[in-house]
Amino acid sequence: MFKDITKTRLINSLFLIGFPIIYIITYVVISHQKGPYYWTPNQDPDYAYLMDSLNIVNSRSPGIFQHPGTTAQVLGALVIIGSYSIQSLFNSGLASINETVLSNPELYLELINYAIIGITAFCLLLLGFVCYQVSHNIFLSLILQTTPFVMALSIAEHEPSRVAPEGLLFCASQLLATLLVIYLFKPTVERSPWFAISFGIVFGLGLVSKLTFLPMLLFIIVVAGIWQKLLTILATIITFFIATLPIFDKYANIGNWFIALAIRDEPYGRGEVQLINIETILKNLGRLSQRDALLIYLTGLLLLGCIGVFLLSKYGKGELKISLEAIHTKRLLLLSSLTAIAVIAQLLLTAKEYYQSRYLMPSIGLAGFIIFLLVQIYLPVILALGRDLLDRPSLTEFVLAIALGLAIALGIYQTYTASRLIVDRSAAFRADTAQIQTLLNTPEYSSCVLTLSRRAATIPSALHFAQFWTGNQFGDVLTQLYPQALFHNEDNKVYENYSQRVKLEDISEQGQRCVVFQTNPLRGRRAERFGPKQPIEEIFVGKVQALYRIKTN
Repeated sequence: MFKDITKTRLINSLFLIGFPIIYIITYVVISHQKGPYYWTPNQDPDYAYLMDSLNIVNSRSPGIFQHPGTTAQVLGALVIIGSYSIQSLFNSGLASINETVLSNPELYLELINYAIIGITAFCLLLLGFVCYQVSHNIFLSLILQTTPFVMALSIAEHEPSRVAPEGLLFCASQLLATLLVIYLFKPTVERSPWFAISFGIVFGLGLVSKLTFLPMLLFIIVVAGIWQKLLTILATIITFFIATLPIFDKYANIGNWFIALAIRDEPYGRGEVQLINIETILKNLGRLSQRDALLIYLTGLLLLGCIGVFLLSKYGKGELKISLEAIHTKRLLLLSSLTAIAVIAQLLLTAKEYYQSRYLMPSIGLAGFIIFLLVQIYLPVILALGRDLLDRPSLTEFVLAIALGLAIALGIYQTYTASRLIVDRSAAFRADTAQIQTLLNTPEYSSCVLTLSRRAATIPSALHFAQFWTGNQFGDVLTQLYPQALFHNEDNKVYENYSQRVKLEDISEQGQRCVVFQTNPLRGRRAERFGPKQPIEEIFVGKVQALYRIKTN
């Protein structure tokens, strides 16, 4: 008997380890499919976070603080310090840490990306093992680990960035789900100080990663008693304070940013003062319903399940009568209701601001947990309807196995679809950048001076973008590393290098009266908004990148 139990636990443990390993392999492959970080959709905000991590290494406050995003910046700083220290052991002539990172930014972005993937895999592993420990049910435990596959379109395809707070927000959601699973299966745990403190730490880390974690604070309701809740709040404040020490001097700016987001009617705190713009919210909800339909469907099913359980507890007959006296049922209904409300609140807050999937990441990270709740909340009805088919334990196991199979099938479909879309998009960038490079090497344009926009798919332009957003702290180093790099500043229509403005006349003389401009295609109003004020003529216009000649006469 003992050998059978041990063997079963060993096999189940291998399954629980398997999903995180598959996750690592899958997302490393997808990361490579996305192509270089300097490609235009990939560089924002990855390069900015790399440069802010380097700001922290240099004991400077990060330039990006509004999110706040400090967890990603600190993680990046730790990776930079660690990798640079290892390199210095084998290379005594290694350049300064700033020169080393900025001369090879793609390597360091890849290392930070791998660190985020590794942390995420650990959180998935922890979630699965904790659920198995408290529930003794392998099917429910594995369902919880399916989130990165089930939501692959939202996580991987709709969100091109890899080095950003969203990855750590996803981790915070897994840690939150872990605590909620413990609450569901362990009576009285909500009265334990460690439970209250753990919630506070997760809340704090989530908020530091991005303030979009705010709706998840609703789950403080599961912490019992006023004193325990105060302990959670205290732990949240302390965690937030410690994690935001690098931006302590910018607390007032964070507050102003948050207020602007709340009271203005355009993205990023711009526009007129208007708390609620119904037209914008409805328009963005429509877009979100297309981009993140699966999350909305799952939440809708969960909400219907909550209503159904409540109605069956009041009006159900016989086998369809559900008692809310059982602790597990009561907690299941509470968690399902709170989860549905939190996701709906997240959708509404996101619709007020913008329609990007990244702003839904705390809720997207709970997709596996939502399926976990759905299976359990609909299970009594399924058991009642199928009572003549199988005995209750066998039918329960059968239903859970089917649910896991459906989640896996959905995950395979979502991941495959995301992968194909990413490959297609990358093919367009690869073709366009190759064509531009070929043109620049021809006799007609080889002597021309190349100027770049922030949207040009090149390393110098990605670093210029990052320099702009992170406080312009590395101008001298970048000018030394990339002395030929010249840029068009779309905001004030001037030309510049990393440290100063440059006259177009001087650029033109350097290029024998030939100046070319790489950017993304300037069609319609984009030409006026993002193009130079001088007339331009097309040399090559691809799907995602373009090359123009600036008329200097």
